Amino acid sequence: YGLSLEGGTLYCKMEPCRVCAMLIISVGITRVVALRRYHAAQETREMFKAANVELIVIEDSVEIYTAQTVEKAG
Repeated sequence: YGLSLEGGTLYCKMEPCRVCAMLIISVGITRVVALRRYHAAQETREMFKAANVELIVIEDSVEIYTAQTVEKAG
């Protein structure tokens, strides 16, 4: 049903969220290239490592957008 993504590379503006990471892993993508970091991507990084998905972040800065909220420990 469409083109296979097995072994493919995904290019995105920032690291994927947890839900997107699960979908990326499930379709067989093996490399993700992100321009910037996502403030809540620690679980994504762990999932990618466990699934052998290579994650490359070009700029070591956090992507900021108006709907983004930062969780505070507390």
